[in-house]
Amino acid sequence: MQHKYIIWDLDGTLMDSYPVMTLAIQKALAGFGIHAELKELEIFVRQRVRNAYQQYVPQISYADFKAAWKAEEAALLHRIQPFPYAAELLSEFEARGAAQFVYTHRERRSTDLLLEKYDFSKYFRRVITADDGYPKKPDPQPVTALLQDFRIPRKQALFVGDRTLDIQTAVHAGIAGLLIAAQPYEAAYACFPDLESLYRILLRQ
Repeated sequence: MQHKYIIWDLDGTLMDSYPVMTLAIQKALAGFGIHAELKELEIFVRQRVRNAYQQYVPQISYADFKAAWKAEEAALLHRIQPFPYAAELLSEFEARGAAQFVYTHRERRSTDLLLEKYDFSKYFRRVITADDGYPKKPDPQPVTALLQDFRIPRKQALFVGDRTLDIQTAVHAGIAGLLIAAQPYEAAYACFPDLESLYRILLRQ
């Protein structure tokens, strides 16, 4: 196996969280007197939550918007589930001796709750969250820190994410980026429509 160090994004990659995030943001916006259709809102959320903020409530401070959104999401967190084959992939990489990590923009508390709920914590050597204070993607600093701290050769590292932003982060860090999305992206090392497809390919190797 060429890549022995796997860095996972969380939301939209391992966890099917966008529907819950979108609903939470819709509820937060309603609290500010703004109505947003879920389908339209999810387009912005999948790109970047800040895009939704800028589209709907730029007149409100981002801190106030985020506080309202996170309060709503906390009440809905129990609805978030892993994508099919997430557990199987983590287990298979573990069985093959790969070291696995998480790098997410989600805050520490909800990240830990989700990983522990589904017994995923055991697979990861380190979990980097928004609370660690690194610049956001596509800045490569968090990935570079992992490479340095664990003495990871760049040719053996793989970043797996669902957005082009994740692939850009990988490229800036000098490692391969694998995209889980319906539409391919030329900068990606490889693209798969879902985790099941990746799992099937992995089993053939």
